[in-house]
Amino acid sequence: MINFGRVIKTHRVKKGLTQEALAQKADITVTYLSKLENARKEPSLPLLRKLCKLLGLPEEILFWEAVEIHGQLRRRE
Repeated sequence: MINFGRVIKTHRVKKGLTQEALAQKADITVTYLSKLENARKEPSLPLLRKLCKLLGLPEEILFWEAVEIHGQLRRRE
């Protein structure tokens, strides 16, 4: 499983957005965003695209960083 949530959280924090603010802009609940960020839910592709747009994050970077993080986590196991 690739961890998109960790990347989303990292960029949300860099932008100075709270979970509440990003969730409201993305039209999702704070609970759902929290589950995404903590890898308890998998986001749909349309939602990933929306979050990227809201965070000013190119989709390619999201995928690149998510795969990179996933690889680092696997090496630690």
